[in-house]
Amino acid sequence: MNLSKFFPKIRVSLVGLVFSAVTFGWVSTSPQLTELLFQLDLGERLAGTTEQSHYPEAAKKLRRVGQLFDANLEAILSCSPSLVLWDGSSFNPLVESRLISLGIPTVKISLDSVEDLLRSSSFLVQKYKAGKKSDDLIRAEIEWDGVKKKKQSFSFLALAWGDPPIVFGKNTFLFSLFEGLGGTGILPKLWNRNYLKVSEEWMMAQKPDQVIYLKHDDASASFMTKQCEKWWPRHEVKCVGISAEKFARASLTPLLFLSDLQAVLGPTR
Repeated sequence: MNLSKFFPKIRVSLVGLVFSAVTFGWVSTSPQLTELLFQLDLGERLAGTTEQSHYPEAAKKLRRVGQLFDANLEAILSCSPSLVLWDGSSFNPLVESRLISLGIPTVKISLDSVEDLLRSSSFLVQKYKAGKKSDDLIRAEIEWDGVKKKKQSFSFLALAWGDPPIVFGKNTFLFSLFEGLGGTGILPKLWNRNYLKVSEEWMMAQKPDQVIYLKHDDASASFMTKQCEKWWPRHEVKCVGISAEKFARASLTPLLFLSDLQAVLGPTR
């Protein structure tokens, strides 16, 4: 790869590449991490992100460095990054080793649970903002502390897809969000993958208090309602659709709308 077009002031020495170029902004490797950085008042440092980065509006103007959760080395380098922030879900060790060999700093951020999200937010604020929390982070922490004090007990199954049925696993952000509200997932103990394809027969054999799915639009909600009626024709299971716009990404947004989530879930049967 010819690196001169990315770093015009690179000079070669006997010990390898030495960077004397002026670097520009940060690169984020996922839409949810990009959204989080804006919510922490760090968005102005970003120069690039991956496809599907639609939140907030300013994220749409950033240079794209690859497909969803699949950042491309050449595209990253085109941003002349001063820092590359990996979402743990999109981490690519081969690209990471190449970046390190080029002297580009990287940070790996975990967003696999609500607690991971809050710890990562605190780390970013301490390291890059001298500990100054954004208004969104303060609100999110208050909302999360408040909801943990008034949990309601319910069993749940969280659906990522309806046909074929694919469920959210235990190591996903949404699973941890529902657990924080007092929910208990009904997945078998040994099912540890993030997303699991299950049979319709398995679905029909389950009787959780709530089946929760992401509602992208009216059409998807109508489809999921029909699926639930097929799996549980006696309506013995409560099926609830939650806004994908608010709850599909592991950012501060789900925590800022916890009251909406509690209202939609409502009392269990």
